Amino acid sequence: MYVYSDDVAKEGTYREASWFLLPFPSRLTEAKHHLSHHLSHLVSHKSGTTTSRAPAHSHHLPHPTRAKRTQQLPQIRARRASQDSIGFSASPLRSEQCRAEAGRQGMKRVVGSPGTWSGMALRLSQCVFAAASTFAMASGFSYSNYSAYFYMSLALILQLMWSLGLACKDIFALRNKKDLHTRDNVLIIVMVDWVVAVFMFSGACASASLTIFLMWDVHFCETYSKLACRQFALSVVLAFITWLLQAASSFSVFWLLVSFY
Repeated sequence: MYVYSDDVAKEGTYREASWFLLPFPSRLTEAKHHLSHHLSHLVSHKSGTTTSRAPAHSHHLPHPTRAKRTQQLPQIRARRASQDSIGFSASPLRSEQCRAEAGRQGMKRVVGSPGTWSGMALRLSQCVFAAASTFAMASGFSYSNYSAYFYMSLALILQLMWSLGLACKDIFALRNKKDLHTRDNVLIIVMVDWVVAVFMFSGACASASLTIFLMWDVHFCETYSKLACRQFALSVVLAFITWLLQAASSFSVFWLLVSFY
């Protein structure tokens, strides 16, 4: 495809330009011209008459069309310069790079993903509620005599250590503008998140069952006043909140892992 350059009045030379950069009305006019040429050629071939064949290139088009394209050439150059300035190119390699960069930017918008403000907020919230639940359980009298409470305390300590480590990692990534959205890193976080979430859910459910049994089934809390049943109940409630926050982080990171495939 050829269009006139700036010195068309002197030499009549042409400059090659990409067809997709032309405005839509010009492309529509050219398509209509070629369609009318082919239709007239078919009709003349069937009727036995000969018609002059229209040229296939744009430099054989009538002068109004060439003049219009000569006027549109500065706009085409300005559009190409603007596209080059923002990083777009017609080459397949640059197009793939732009799509990959857009995909990475889309992945960074996943709420609760590593290296984001929402992910750091989730991890810090998990640390706060896990620490509060552990303190409420440890302050109760003889909590270690019950296996369900002891198991939930271990799950809370594991949750606190894991969430604190990821929160520090998110703070470091945000401070130094590091990208944590790599496949290996996300895969490790997903696996550990789901393991910790299962431990937290099982420990909270077991402790809730034991608390209900002590408070409302056998009324041990009324018989033995030393049992801190209210503290146990508070610890269980905080443990369930911690598990909900951990589940939110697990699903968001799992969604980020799925986006890699």
